[in-house]
Amino acid sequence: DKDITCTLLEKYGFDYTNHGTYGRSALRKLSRIPVMDYRLYRTVKRFNPDIFLGIASFRAAHAAFMMRKKCILFDDTETGSWERLLYMPFIEAVCTPSCYQLDLGKKHVRYPGYHELAYLHPDRFTPDPKVLKSAGLAPGESFVIMRFVAWEAIHDIGHTGLAMETKVRAVKEFSRHARVLVSSEGPLPAELESYRITISPDRIHHVMAYASLLYGESGTMSTECAVLGTPAIFVHNSVLGNMI
Repeated sequence: DKDITCTLLEKYGFDYTNHGTYGRSALRKLSRIPVMDYRLYRTVKRFNPDIFLGIASFRAAHAAFMMRKKCILFDDTETGSWERLLYMPFIEAVCTPSCYQLDLGKKHVRYPGYHELAYLHPDRFTPDPKVLKSAGLAPGESFVIMRFVAWEAIHDIGHTGLAMETKVRAVKEFSRHARVLVSSEGPLPAELESYRITISPDRIHHVMAYASLLYGESGTMSTECAVLGTPAIFVHNSVLGNMI
């Protein structure tokens, strides 16, 4: 249960089982791993899958190991050292974009592409300009999307994002030049709430495709914009292969 995951599953009509969250602190996340592993194992045992797939999911790797099944994971985040430590011993292979900066050994498979092409390739996705109206945007209006993350994922341990005063200053500076829409995993101060984007999350890629710029802390959304042809400024304190 993370951010908008359940909302998207419901929007697209998927049946799902909510296993809860790992918690917020690093200690809480680590202590919850056996609990979350068991919950997944208990669920998947009912239908006995032949293979497990996931994105850097050590929980899938652990459940597959317990069921003596193969697990293939995808990863594109070099900073996810904790996740790799937890999944590498239990998987068949890990697939990364060819630009990935690390060598993960004999289980490592590189491919010439990005995860995001699986759903944003022009053969699979066509932006709908009518969505802009539902976001309160006028035809031809210039706008900037600003994305702030909560920094609570396991691969975020040891990393921090923009200070709130920096976010406020950035929003005000960009708003001098274009309409600003803020997407934030966490709470915003009262002075920024009026900028928060209210569109349904399953429509966000249509809005991103027509944006003048994305600025923010999300590597995924920055890569999505690159795939869509939208300029992006990614703010992070590490070098990631798909951002070079």
